[in-house]
Amino acid sequence: MLGWSIGGLMAYEIAASLRRRGKDIEYLGVIDALPVLSESVTDVVPWYRGVQSLYGKILDTNWNKLDKTPVNAGITEILAQVIEKKIIPGTDPQVARQHLEYLCSMSCSMNEYRSSKSEIDVNLYLSTDSEEHDLSAPEELTSVALWRKATSGSITKSYTGGKHADMVSHPHVHRLALRVTKHLLGL
Repeated sequence: MLGWSIGGLMAYEIAASLRRRGKDIEYLGVIDALPVLSESVTDVVPWYRGVQSLYGKILDTNWNKLDKTPVNAGITEILAQVIEKKIIPGTDPQVARQHLEYLCSMSCSMNEYRSSKSEIDVNLYLSTDSEEHDLSAPEELTSVALWRKATSGSITKSYTGGKHADMVSHPHVHRLALRVTKHLLGL
C-alpha cells in the first residue's frame, strides 16, 4: 500500500486494520504525511490548517488573523492570493475555491481523527521542505520520531526533493517511483 499526504494516513489506517485482522502487510509507503498523535480531540485545528500546510510558505497571509475570520471570508481572502500569485496555474477560480474548501473541510475532519497504534513497518518518503531540513526543529518533532509513537515497526526514510505539492509532479514523482520500486524489489 502507498499513499500521499492524507492518503498516506488512510493507507496506514487500512494497513493497521488489516494487521489487527491477522493479515500480513508486505509494504506500506507513506509519502509526506505525519501521524496525528494529539491526545485530546479538544486540541482544535484551525479551519485553514490544510491550506497553510500546502501553501503557507507561498502566501502572504496573517494566519493568526484568520483564526477570527469566518471560513467563507477567509477562503475568499486566500483565493485572491492564489489567483494573483498563480499558485495553481491554469486553474479556474471556481475550481481553486473548491480545492481550498476541500482542504478546509479536511482540516476540520482531522480534529476528530487520531492515528492508530500498530506494529507496521513504515517506509517514509519525504519532501525536502519537511521538518528535518529545518535544523532548528526539535528531534521529537521529526517525522521518524512522530511515526515511532504510532508504530513499533521499523521505519525507513528517504527524500524525494521538492515541496509537498510537488511530490506527485515531474521530476519528483519519477524519483519517488524509483525509490518505491527499489523497496518493492527488496521484499
